[in-house]
Amino acid sequence: MEVRTKLRNELRKHFEGDISGLEPVESGFTHETFFFSNADNELVVQALTGGKDKEYAIKRKAKVYEMAEKYSVDIPKLILGPENISFNGDESLYFVVRRAPGSEMKESFQESVLDEIGVELAKIHGMESFEHPGWVKPVDGGFEPFVFDDGSYEDWIISNLEDDIEVLRKNGMKDAADRAELFVRENKDNVPTDFEPVLCHNDYSPDNIITKNGEITGVIDFDYVFSSDPRRELVKAANSFQIEDIDIREKLYKNYMTESSLENFQEVEPFYRVETMVRIVASLFHLDVDPTQEEKEKYSKMINKAIEKPKKRM
Repeated sequence: MEVRTKLRNELRKHFEGDISGLEPVESGFTHETFFFSNADNELVVQALTGGKDKEYAIKRKAKVYEMAEKYSVDIPKLILGPENISFNGDESLYFVVRRAPGSEMKESFQESVLDEIGVELAKIHGMESFEHPGWVKPVDGGFEPFVFDDGSYEDWIISNLEDDIEVLRKNGMKDAADRAELFVRENKDNVPTDFEPVLCHNDYSPDNIITKNGEITGVIDFDYVFSSDPRRELVKAANSFQIEDIDIREKLYKNYMTESSLENFQEVEPFYRVETMVRIVASLFHLDVDPTQEEKEKYSKMINKAIEKPKKRM
């Protein structure tokens, strides 16, 4: 039985009235995703269809949506789940959340949302703090961190940087890769460690912020939340917008600080600007985006500019 038919049958057990639509979302999500309507409510159902990694991801995501009820954050609220289901004899999971009205920010960016972007990220960071950085697993009331496979936070940062540089080199961005490699050699002892880890989205970008009529209606896709430095995520967010040719860096930083202060931000910002820019560009190749030569040249310039910045400020 196909996934959609099985889900429709399961949803009828929990929702009164018609399950209308159940239209598949073809791309952009780790899990099988469908939009549907029930009793004038616009909803989203996401289902796991294979892989242990994806099982952990769907549980993390559902936990954030569950926690959102307790906080004044623009995150869709969990309606149902995670519930057990089986597809072709394989045990699986699904959950339902309210659908945030509107569209992805990168499709309809408006200046009027600028003040909200930084504030919303700060609110997400305020949802939970941890004793140490690392990946997280859902537990009663929130999350529990466990150490990175690479060991310490510093080892994780440097290991990822080195791997990402090789990805750039193998995909025709040799100049940016060589300069980033030199940056790592000169700065591998400068990985920031003086921070209180908080819950981080890990992909706070125009792809995962939904807006309508100039307002944020929902932040989505918390598959890979983890415990990390909020300063890193703020810088990475600015880079994620820059990649989409939306330059909001200074205003993003300023508006975040109206909600939450960050110690020594100016000191660590240059390092994180390089590290996260390399990470974002390398991830495009992991996602099989296949940037054009023109885009590769644009991204190389962004990386090189980020590398030049620390020499003036560190």
